[in-house]
Amino acid sequence: MSPFTAKAVDGGIEVHMTDELAKPISGLLEELELQLGRGWVSRALKFRYRFFGRPLLMRQMFPNAGPSWLSSSLFRNRHRRVLGDPRPAKRLRARFRQPMPWVLPLDEVDDWVMVMGQLRALYRVRKGATPAEVATFTAFQCQIVSLADPEVADGCPEHHQPAE
Repeated sequence: MSPFTAKAVDGGIEVHMTDELAKPISGLLEELELQLGRGWVSRALKFRYRFFGRPLLMRQMFPNAGPSWLSSSLFRNRHRRVLGDPRPAKRLRARFRQPMPWVLPLDEVDDWVMVMGQLRALYRVRKGATPAEVATFTAFQCQIVSLADPEVADGCPEHHQPAE
């Protein structure tokens, strides 16, 4: 069995994860919610990575999003409140406390995609994971996006697409 499966169902997207995957993600969600709740992400995004001893984590979680430092900085400033908001991580943690499978309503998809991206970076930094080891987070994001809005998922590699 795959570590997670996602499929379109009435009312949203049904997700199932193995316990071997769900337990460590739940622990990372707890750490992410704690870090976001302290407000350092929002402050760091405001002050160009001049934050309190977390340069690698911040660079991984919020890489340059444009062709220049200026365009990336403008992006971070525009999205700082959303990216630094602990509420999506809190909502995901609440979901992880529920029995599986989970049916994600479509209005919950953005939370999952954003938080899985943050978790991918957090896992890579905290665990020293390789890009291949964090591919599960990317695959999860691509599968969820492919099911929620296939046109947007056009750039996802084929092996990240949900099974037909």
